[in-house]
Amino acid sequence: MATKSFGQALAEADQWMNLKGVVGIGQGKADEKDCILVFVAVKTPEIAKAIPLEYGGHPVRIEEVGIIDAEKEQTKTSSQP
Repeated sequence: MATKSFGQALAEADQWMNLKGVVGIGQGKADEKDCILVFVAVKTPEIAKAIPLEYGGHPVRIEEVGIIDAEKEQTKTSSQP
């Protein structure tokens, strides 16, 4: 049984952004239930140990996504003669 609303648990999960390697927090589905997604650059034993499998009665899933970096906008130039 959930001890926190999903919205509250998701908002509090933002604290995991302070962990080295965590690049994002989001919402997903696991077995037809809302779950907290924690996106990491690389799933390490330290991250797996620091993030619970359940938070506030809601499932938590760790997804390895690599490094997320905003690309700078580039102006396109034609190299054709």
